[in-house]
Amino acid sequence: MKQIHFVPWKTKLVFKAGKKGGVTPVEEPMTWVDAAKVAAILCLVEFFGEYAMQSTFPWPGCTLMALQIWCVQGAFFLLRKFTLLFATLTGLTLLGTATIKKPKKTED
Repeated sequence: MKQIHFVPWKTKLVFKAGKKGGVTPVEEPMTWVDAAKVAAILCLVEFFGEYAMQSTFPWPGCTLMALQIWCVQGAFFLLRKFTLLFATLTGLTLLGTATIKKPKKTED
């Protein structure tokens, strides 16, 4: 089971297998895939916590145009939030990788 890396400025310990069957611990920064997953999760939380709570949902009996406007504005909100969160997480990851000490290559 693979774990998602949630803290971008900290490294996570990963065990790499060597050619001779040995295992060495290596510190790795957050990957772009992990940053995208975390950004998507935070984006959905902000969508329901911020957008859906502040802008009223068009209830039955409203025009189709009002529902379409609400959905389009919601899609732009999600896109804007995801882009900003992803850029922030990858930027923090770049700052976190500056603190990683590169291990010397050893064969196990």
